[in-house]
Amino acid sequence: MRRILLDECVPRLLARSLQELGVDCEPFPEAWKQVSDSALLERTQTEGFALLLTCDKDLPWQQTLSNKPFGLIVLQPTTGQN
Repeated sequence: MRRILLDECVPRLLARSLQELGVDCEPFPEAWKQVSDSALLERTQTEGFALLLTCDKDLPWQQTLSNKPFGLIVLQPTTGQN
């Protein structure tokens, strides 16, 4: 299974829940705090992640993603109310 990286804005509880289901995912590394979006994408690629989960809805519009060898999913948090 390929690794998934959870962006800084994604709750760490999600990482724990996914890991309990057997998903190979990692919460955002503390050492990467304060990196730019472009640096985050570069590190995601060089560290061999297959997918980046983020809540940053602007990321796909601010960065060039078409040449990246990993997927991106933008989560939309909800308040629990419909």
